[in-house]
Amino acid sequence: MMILKRSMLALLFLSMITGLFAQRNLTAEYVENYFWGSADPLPENQLVPEKWANESAVILFQEYNFKFENFGKRVNQVDALRRRIKLQDKAAVEQYSEFSYKEKFDVSSNWNRRVEKVFAGFKIVKPNGEEQIVDVNTAVKIEGTENYERKIAIPGLEEGDIIDYYFYAFNSSIYDYMHAFDPVFTPLSGEYPIMKQIISFEVERKFFVAFNSYHGAPELKLVSGEGEKLNRYSLEDTDREKIETARWFYPYRVLPSIKFQVTFARSNSELSQLKKSLPEGASIKKKIDGEEVLKVYKSNFAPGRLEDKKLDMYLAKKGLYLKKYKRETLNAVFNYFRTTQQIYVSELQAIDKVGGLKKVDRFSMEYAASYFKLCRRMGSYLRTHKIDFQLLVGVPRHYGKVEEALFFQEFFIMLYLPDLEMYLSPYSEHASLSSFPSFMEGCETYTISYERHNNGLITKHSVKMSSHEDNSSLQETDIEIGEDMNSLSVKRTSTSWGHLKTDEQNRYLLLSDVLPEDYEDAGMTNYLDEVKLKKSLVNQAKIRYKANIVEEKKAQKELFKATLEDELDIEVPEYLGFVITSTGREKFDAPFKYQESFMLKDEFIQKAGPNLILEIGRFIGGQVALEKDEMERKEDVFLDHARCFDNEINLKIPEGYRVVGADKLTYSVENESGGFVSKAEVEGDQLIIKTKKYYKHNFEEAKDWPLMVEFLEAAYKFSQEKILLKKAS
Repeated sequence: MMILKRSMLALLFLSMITGLFAQRNLTAEYVENYFWGSADPLPENQLVPEKWANESAVILFQEYNFKFENFGKRVNQVDALRRRIKLQDKAAVEQYSEFSYKEKFDVSSNWNRRVEKVFAGFKIVKPNGEEQIVDVNTAVKIEGTENYERKIAIPGLEEGDIIDYYFYAFNSSIYDYMHAFDPVFTPLSGEYPIMKQIISFEVERKFFVAFNSYHGAPELKLVSGEGEKLNRYSLEDTDREKIETARWFYPYRVLPSIKFQVTFARSNSELSQLKKSLPEGASIKKKIDGEEVLKVYKSNFAPGRLEDKKLDMYLAKKGLYLKKYKRETLNAVFNYFRTTQQIYVSELQAIDKVGGLKKVDRFSMEYAASYFKLCRRMGSYLRTHKIDFQLLVGVPRHYGKVEEALFFQEFFIMLYLPDLEMYLSPYSEHASLSSFPSFMEGCETYTISYERHNNGLITKHSVKMSSHEDNSSLQETDIEIGEDMNSLSVKRTSTSWGHLKTDEQNRYLLLSDVLPEDYEDAGMTNYLDEVKLKKSLVNQAKIRYKANIVEEKKAQKELFKATLEDELDIEVPEYLGFVITSTGREKFDAPFKYQESFMLKDEFIQKAGPNLILEIGRFIGGQVALEKDEMERKEDVFLDHARCFDNEINLKIPEGYRVVGADKLTYSVENESGGFVSKAEVEGDQLIIKTKKYYKHNFEEAKDWPLMVEFLEAAYKFSQEKILLKKAS
């Protein structure tokens, strides 16, 4: 449902090859000759502009090409990439000394039969013009991957060389009906400066093209097509600076970018239907307007009447009914659908993964728990019970505005109940009533009404923004110094709410953590306890299923440990374990909570004669360490959401010691963008430290970056603070 930027190597772009395209039995030699033969238009030597002389590498030329053509029942597609890069330092040489790629795809199913062959070529061009072609037969299988994953070494690369390579993918598929190919959404800038790039594609008459340029990217031009079988389009771009990497940066919102999608129409009637969305006289689609959204979603979403006796019994058992307990009833309905569809399908997939039983239809399973179907079922419940609601259709904020949408895969939908000011979005197995993804915060959406008096009306809606208090976490850390005065025993309780809770749930929770509780609530039985199959097969499947859970639990513990080590920037010598005390899934404001205990040594505590030095600041976790070149910023700041991090640290002071330096632990930096505050005090034999770091908004203009720097620097400085535990004389 989401649009992802396609990898330049693995997914490959496009095709310019007219001569090659129609050939079914392509050979590596034929493809190589096309790119590097006598007709190669690229000059042997290209000079890098002086302004890029100190760059690690410069792309001299790159061309992405697409081609789509219909041959009888088959649709042929070619994606090709050609790139020449000048390597100007050791880092670039190291980066391009090895390539990985998939040399073949082979997919067969009831709804699509596809084969794909990928050809690759690599050569080194020395400063004196000498060319060294790498033998692709030296590519080796990558261990632990699919059969067709390969990697190849590029020997002899040196600073000053040009690496010239191509990927060419031929794909032949059978589509009985209309088919939309994967959309492409990519900025024109990359890791390195680009002297010249061309993006072009060719499509036959039965293919429908949607294309647009954004943020100053060049426009696509029709090169030829009048009176010909194929329409040829091209975009040329030159002198493109590299992406200046920045924290909290959404490239699609700022950088010159393009996006496009090609759709195949099997019949003339399908093509005519597609063309109805074009303005008069246009041949390429440039956007989706509100009326088209209304037409498509009113037809496809279409919530009907819901009859579910099991749901009625579930609510009756809880003593819930809408007239008196509206919010509580809707919360129970949401959880019931989550269990009976998402969790149930996840259980089937887990059983299918361990094998031994009849293979289940993965496509049917995934559809049964699909986000769209869950939203529609919830809509059907609301409509059946005459609860007014709206369907919100928007574009995630990291991609752009809803008015810029070009293909339907960009859209994300949610339900909204205006009377309760409540959102419904079953976007994950751990979502709860009123929660929704942070990437929709503040987005303007199209709104399709399912209210009794405004059925079908399309308007606009601005999704609410959460505050930093809504998305908060609290870490309570208890520290005791060991008798050897060289180790620390740490117990920590972590609690999170809002979007931070969602992040933690998705990171840590396993199916086995939530399924027993969910099934008990919904009155369901484990699949393996009710399936009607041979008993010996089922018992074997149970053994494998339970063994898999044991392995997942081991991996889960390792994940907790690795996350802790990353947070503290240290290898934890002894991780004693964790306990999840609240999954936070029963309702929106329920927290996710877990406890863990571990031992630390050496780096956190050092002896200084009879005294001890403790790096107490590190217990608030790793903080943003801004580099010198990050102190000033030209780009606006895009955060996922506002948020707040609280810490309470309790250090038991060893008998015979006193704390020196606690006064250095008091900070107070607060402004319109956020803040960092802390205080420390000694109460009896406890040093109690409380800190709060918060980001007020999910967006800051570049001019307000200095305000963020203020509290980011304060938090980092605190994390470096130490205290002295002085031995009484």
